[in-house]
Amino acid sequence: VVSKKYESDVAGVYWRNVFHQQDSRWSFIPGLRVSWFNLTDEVLPEPRVGIRYALDHGLTLRAASGLYNQAPAVQTLDKTYGNPDLTSQRAVHTTAGFEKDFREGSASGWSLSSDFFYKHVYDLVARTTAMVSPSRPQYYDNSGYGHIYGLEFLGKYKSSLWQGWIAYTLSRSRRGDALTPETISQYDQTHLLTAVAERELGRNWKVSARVRYTTGNPYTPIVGATYDVNSDLYVPVRGDIYSERMGAFFQADLRFDKKWVYDRLILTGYLDLQNITNQQNPQEIRYSYDYRQSEKITGLPIYPTLGIKAEF
Repeated sequence: VVSKKYESDVAGVYWRNVFHQQDSRWSFIPGLRVSWFNLTDEVLPEPRVGIRYALDHGLTLRAASGLYNQAPAVQTLDKTYGNPDLTSQRAVHTTAGFEKDFREGSASGWSLSSDFFYKHVYDLVARTTAMVSPSRPQYYDNSGYGHIYGLEFLGKYKSSLWQGWIAYTLSRSRRGDALTPETISQYDQTHLLTAVAERELGRNWKVSARVRYTTGNPYTPIVGATYDVNSDLYVPVRGDIYSERMGAFFQADLRFDKKWVYDRLILTGYLDLQNITNQQNPQEIRYSYDYRQSEKITGLPIYPTLGIKAEF
């Protein structure tokens, strides 16, 4: 149970404006957020800025950058098992790209946007072997850092019957700290693909579908084990940090909605079928007591949900 002293409270004031002169293709978008974190007792300004340039035929160029902060996790600030002197984790986000509207005034058609993104994260909470005193470990410090970069694409389509979008991201995430050289992050996902489509069938019927594909998360493999006679346990021998990956994640979902409209009531019934291909997506690895055998634990199989919603 977390004591009341370690309850996380965040407060912020945000200002954002758009400066655009008449008959000008340029838009200037400055912003500023001031955040307060009670856990670290910090008041942190976060300046941000964006710029847009409108070309002909629905093509707009854009770029933005800004500073972001996040308080450390509550448990890392514990006086007994953590470091109460930790500061907030910081990141500089930068993007540059374009958006193109192919509809040219029509109610139907495609729009496309694409951005290159880069994030530099620093002052991340990381484990440390340093000592506060001869008898007390420091446990954590703010030596963590990392880089995230990649490209993302988003296409949207809309017509009288259909609407949907497809998004793809190609990315790389790396982390390091005072004890560990920079390497692939445990959160690195090279490919992320999501497609969503929805169609009106008439008589208040609607069908929608979603498909997701993601590269498997990295993990550190166990390449062997040694037997500890004193504790009567096998101690795992680990390979290179995050040198292998789980299998890729794939899931397809299908949903049907039916709406009944009355004078003072709207009822919506739905049938939601998740993982309709019954994909066995691996989530973690379980080892035998001596680490000679292993098996992958998978997620939920096909999962139907039937429900109804009432609106008054």
